[in-house]
Amino acid sequence: ILVKSEKQRIELRNYLKEFGIETRPTFHPVHTMPMYIEGNSYPIAEDLGKRGINLPSYPDLSESDIRFITSKVSDYFYENK
Repeated sequence: ILVKSEKQRIELRNYLKEFGIETRPTFHPVHTMPMYIEGNSYPIAEDLGKRGINLPSYPDLSESDIRFITSKVSDYFYENK
């Protein structure tokens, strides 16, 4: 998922962690990785990399797990209007 800011990403990830929901950032843009740094800037990729969150996804994820995760994401946004 994509949130409004890097700060919000940190807050949401911490919130979900309180409920045992593991998340991780979506990706680091390739041009920022040491072996590919050439001094180029790609602001859109950098922005997306700072705001994206990977939610749990794996073959054994049950429908009830999905409902729990999505309800907690929804709760976060409802509580932080």
